[in-house]
Amino acid sequence: MILVTLLVGYKIAQGVPTSKVDSPIDKPIVESKWIGEALDKALTKYNTPALYAAVATPDGIFVASRGIRMLGKTAKADFRDKVRIASITKPFTAAMIMKLNEKSKLSTSDTISKLYPEAVGLIDPGYEKTPILDFLLHRSGATNVEPPEMASKSVPPGAKNYAPAGVQFDRFGYMLRLLQVAPSKTKGKYAYSNPAYVVLAAISERATGSEYEDLVERYVFNPLGLKSAGFGMPGHDGQLDQPAYHPYDKGVARRIFEGSPVNDQGRLAASQGGIHLSIGDLARFGWAFVAAFNGKPIGFSAQTYQTMMTPSAEVATRTPVWEVVQTSSMGQALEHTGQNGDSRGNWSNSILTLSPERRIVVAVATNRGEAWQCLYELRDALAKEAQTRISK
Repeated sequence: MILVTLLVGYKIAQGVPTSKVDSPIDKPIVESKWIGEALDKALTKYNTPALYAAVATPDGIFVASRGIRMLGKTAKADFRDKVRIASITKPFTAAMIMKLNEKSKLSTSDTISKLYPEAVGLIDPGYEKTPILDFLLHRSGATNVEPPEMASKSVPPGAKNYAPAGVQFDRFGYMLRLLQVAPSKTKGKYAYSNPAYVVLAAISERATGSEYEDLVERYVFNPLGLKSAGFGMPGHDGQLDQPAYHPYDKGVARRIFEGSPVNDQGRLAASQGGIHLSIGDLARFGWAFVAAFNGKPIGFSAQTYQTMMTPSAEVATRTPVWEVVQTSSMGQALEHTGQNGDSRGNWSNSILTLSPERRIVVAVATNRGEAWQCLYELRDALAKEAQTRISK
């Protein structure tokens, strides 16, 4: 057995299963009474319309939901509902980029000037030698605030016919306009950036000729069995067939609005926060990393999984895919959080946390903004209880 240091106190086994694990596509989703009881307690304590939770262990993927899809209505939340995961989209985007690296469609060491020679002279020189890895690690210097001209989908003068018409051309233009602004003083250091992930989508399209959404479906959704996954706001106008979302202000969930078949962020920004899927499939995505850690990689090579789970030398609290966190319930873990928000406020929260060593994944979400305390308490309660239930 080959052992490689992963995180402090972690070891990754390549090729040889070290414990009872199944591949993610083999794990059934089962509604759970004990998770439902935990959700009941959380709903009583916090003012949130609906809660969704999933726990993946070697024994299966267990799920529950409680509450209602929309305040003032009677439609109950269902664990099969497709929840907006906001910035948890980024690990999916990053995993797709890592698959392209594995397939030699690109290299994470490729620079902007190599990928886009036509951009030299059109973007700030500070970005020309910036590698893909820096965008993955949020150390590229790209601002997290979009300049006003980002509203324009046109490309700068002198950069025509370098991307297919449609959304690929729009992302290409967005990237050029973003990178015309000099890198911030944080370049080379961790500084979270949503727009950097639009750059990554544009890069993936340049490397393959395919649209970003098709690449994520081909290299992430399909291999991992994420059948509920898609892009945009789930549901249909006038039909409460998916959760409505509730901005939260001064202790009151307000300004209720329902889903739309059109992505609220627009396809342009899908790579930074546009994915929806069931809470069980969100846990299934996390389980792929647990299974790989325990010797059963699927969809990606063992080496790629190792890279995706290993903190970088430059940013010790980040891997190319995950944040490295310390939790009271799971010890050191890999995590990403997500919140959707706009001028109406913050209107959804979600958390995905996994401990490859402890063989556990917890996913929690709500359709109300500013619910972090609720979700973190729920995550920790579920993680602690699940660890007492894992069969040896």
